[in-house]
Amino acid sequence: MSFREAFYSFLSSSLTTPAAVTSNVGSVQSGYLVYQRIVTTQEYAHDGHLGLITARYQFDAYADKKQDAVAIIDELKNILDDFIGFIGSTHIQGVFIVNEFDTFDSGSDLFREEIEFNIQYYK
Repeated sequence: MSFREAFYSFLSSSLTTPAAVTSNVGSVQSGYLVYQRIVTTQEYAHDGHLGLITARYQFDAYADKKQDAVAIIDELKNILDDFIGFIGSTHIQGVFIVNEFDTFDSGSDLFREEIEFNIQYYK
């Protein structure tokens, strides 16, 4: 199982607040937690790949009420922030919050809470 598949399984089984967890950015409904990988960087030295990978993931929680979107993000933060351990067969070295935003999505007419995490792991 790839890290992406394992990460989806981990999120789906760990989170109870969102109505759904999806990586389909087009799926914006109340109660949804939508996520996507923004960028992945890999560490190299002159003699090759060091094996350390940092993946930045963006998570967006959508809800009719602001406090419901905040509750989804709060649960996500409790699970991911400072996480060290295994997701599937990938050993996670650390998870760190990068940015947090409060917005309103006028296209869907829903409150949106956004957070970005850097996830560091070895290949």
